[in-house]
Amino acid sequence: MAGKQTIPMQLPFAPNQGWSVTQGNNGTLSHYGISAFCWDFVLPGGSSKGQTVYASAAGEVVDVHKTEGWFYVKHGEGEFYAYMHCIPDSVKVKVGDRVQMGQELARVGETGTTNGPHLHVALSNIVGKLPAEGGSAGFTTIPAEFMEYDAFNNATQSWEFVSSGVPQAGQLVRRRSHWGAWTPLSGGEFPAMALASAVSRQPTIIDIVMRGKDNRLWQKSFVAGGNPTWSAWMPHNDGFVLNSDPVVDSMGPGHLHVFALGTDRQLWQKWYLEGKGWSGWIPQGGEFFAMARPGVVSRQATITDILMRGMDNQLWQRSFVGGGNPPWTGWMPHNDGFVVNSDPVVDSMGPGHLHVFALGTDRQLWQKWYLEGKGWSSWVPQGGEFAAMARPGVVSRQPTITDILMRGMDNKLWYKAFVGGANPPWSDWNSHKDGFTLESDPAAFSMGPGHLGVLALGADHQLWLKQWVQ
Repeated sequence: MAGKQTIPMQLPFAPNQGWSVTQGNNGTLSHYGISAFCWDFVLPGGSSKGQTVYASAAGEVVDVHKTEGWFYVKHGEGEFYAYMHCIPDSVKVKVGDRVQMGQELARVGETGTTNGPHLHVALSNIVGKLPAEGGSAGFTTIPAEFMEYDAFNNATQSWEFVSSGVPQAGQLVRRRSHWGAWTPLSGGEFPAMALASAVSRQPTIIDIVMRGKDNRLWQKSFVAGGNPTWSAWMPHNDGFVLNSDPVVDSMGPGHLHVFALGTDRQLWQKWYLEGKGWSGWIPQGGEFFAMARPGVVSRQATITDILMRGMDNQLWQRSFVGGGNPPWTGWMPHNDGFVVNSDPVVDSMGPGHLHVFALGTDRQLWQKWYLEGKGWSSWVPQGGEFAAMARPGVVSRQPTITDILMRGMDNKLWYKAFVGGANPPWSDWNSHKDGFTLESDPAAFSMGPGHLGVLALGADHQLWLKQWVQ
């Protein structure tokens, strides 16, 4: 692999900001010899200092010099990406940390040899051991390209899209927010319309659970930097027969819990604790429609809320409070007069907040929310028109941003977003015109503020993944 880029990279700053390339590849000031393939970026107007530096690609941090404001991230065998001239106390990573594309790493500074605040980046090969390993490795920069950015055309005075390219000295460039293509998570085959559930219990770990064709619980996990990064699909050979699609949630980095209906139409739960493994299944009571699926969220490390559509088509709730006596409440109905026409989805924007989404009888999406100290709101419409029983994928990737994804009447992916402070705060419904036909309702998850993941079955009954990176 020596001398060749093998990983896709994005520009290392926030999207939609125009950054100037003050020195590009083979620059006469300092980018020559083994340092030929480097870039220096400056935000015009003298506002570079303090700007956030984002990871250009996923990888493992292998060398950090905080006092000097630089560090290296390993992306592939022999490929290392350098970030330099950062504010020393802004560097958020340490050796051994795994990072994702778009993750916040540091802030732009002017440490080291520099004539002012700027960000210096380069992709390199390394020969020998790293300083963190007790060696004195030699770094040689290699040619690289960045994906999906805009470059300003001075002649036409307009921005032009670049699918993959090399920013040139003197250019003004800006990173685009990026939706990737659908990719199959190969190896699984599931019942028609089976719904996935996913949670990111650490910024570098994703766990997915599904009901297999044998009605057992199946699991697949992603660990950034792992070899391979994705595990195979693995069944839970625990003898439990699922009577609904499962839902997975996490109360912390070393915890998972899964909820699903049993053949007795009660809700059942099992959990995972790091170092201890999986528990057996235990009943959580209630009686629900066959195939009913709960909405589950842990809004605090000790509080989990479960919402379900009851046999009376009302919203029912049960909550766990660590340290409570008893820790689980009973099942309680929301006697609000609203007829729930789909299984609900619940999400949280913070410790004192819940919001629930479900279809109404008009086949619009509706929402209600809970604020600690104020209680529950009434239901409000969020528009759209969807197939009966359609279930949204909802995730709050920041305390002020919620993303909703749904399968439309055309079997395409549709989305709507809430951004606190925007005017208006809710966007309209928009379609992903990517040609992909969804064979199930989508599931949404997030690995951090600058990431969204969507899972859905394709026509081949495999699970497919599409990701957005800020």
